[in-house]
Amino acid sequence: MSNSRKRAVPLLSDAEEARIQDGIARDPDNSELTRDQLAKLRPASKVLPSAVYEALTKRKPGQRGPGKRPTKVAVMLRVDPEVLKAYKATGRRWQTRMTEALSGAIPRSGPEPIAASMKTNRPVSQRASAAVVSEPGRKSSGSRKRPSKP
Repeated sequence: MSNSRKRAVPLLSDAEEARIQDGIARDPDNSELTRDQLAKLRPASKVLPSAVYEALTKRKPGQRGPGKRPTKVAVMLRVDPEVLKAYKATGRRWQTRMTEALSGAIPRSGPEPIAASMKTNRPVSQRASAAVVSEPGRKSSGSRKRPSKP
């Protein structure tokens, strides 16, 4: 799960911007391109040998293509501390193993049997293997009401 949070980038002051632009102008090895130079630029696919271009642009195994949506959904999941400790103790990719265990608990006929078993008065240990999952920002539809704050 990707929790990428955008950081607020502070704007440069006029003095900082002037200092940066001055440094660019003084650098003989890395000058800005002129309009003529920009007009003469050609795509890498036209300039490089085809084998080199293909090697540079080929996606690596597991790398997602452009415009792909994430395959996972961020959720808030409440589990017993012992369960979390046990999964974390298995090392890296513990979330993947937890997802696999939850996926294996889904009955072939669909999620309805899980929802039905959650409404019983049986102890948790006697219920079907299931987890109550809620999406972030969504209010729980549980039957317990929290006391309102004064």
